[in-house]
Amino acid sequence: GYFICFHGTVIRVGTPYVFDATRSYQCEECGSIVAVTKSSNLEKIKLKPTRCSNEDCTSTKFGSLKECTY
Repeated sequence: GYFICFHGTVIRVGTPYVFDATRSYQCEECGSIVAVTKSSNLEKIKLKPTRCSNEDCTSTKFGSLKECTY
């Protein structure tokens, strides 16, 4: 498992939710990995890449990676 440390000030107690600041996706055609970063934690929509980062690939289909090492 992983140990993740957070620090900050509690301003309100409520139902916790997981905020993905960065999520990685893998191109289903060529296997390239594309990372997408949200600009703020207020964005609760899921972001997906619009095209593959590989210049030779024109795919727009991606699968979400469950575990990533940064």
